[in-house]
Amino acid sequence: MANANNENIFDVIDEIRTYLQDKILTNQELLKYLDGKSGSPLSLPDYTMDEAWSLVGDTGCIFFNPLSERTTIEQKTLLLCLFEINSSKRDYVTVTLFFIIMVNNEINELDNGSSRLLKICRSIDDTFKKNKSNKWLGEISLNQFRQITAPSGYQGMELSYKLTGFNW
Repeated sequence: MANANNENIFDVIDEIRTYLQDKILTNQELLKYLDGKSGSPLSLPDYTMDEAWSLVGDTGCIFFNPLSERTTIEQKTLLLCLFEINSSKRDYVTVTLFFIIMVNNEINELDNGSSRLLKICRSIDDTFKKNKSNKWLGEISLNQFRQITAPSGYQGMELSYKLTGFNW
């Protein structure tokens, strides 16, 4: 729960979105699993920041904003970040962060037999375990992990995290 009187919640969400972009685009393991170019993604060289940003938006597989008309059929992997804001009282809000992950069945199995989809989920979760507390963000905890219905030929998961204990 956060006191919403101190700052406009949408400004805070924009700060959270910026924080997430930084964490996702600097997570080399996550980027390699999302790129989908190799059955042994961790053997790929690290991404430069420009290469990481090339994976974002209409030309990539990472979406920090709502999807355009483009469909997942054009992508082998997809990571969508969404927010939900609930106000239980006049002055307090709860923010839930959602990650929707989809992986094409053709590339889901890695060379070592592991699931690319589950490795992506683990990489996202590891990012938050390493960064559970932030001076302005507060506490981040896994709220839900569930399989979702994905388009034909894809597997999908949804991870949600509660952002609590805000320091703003």
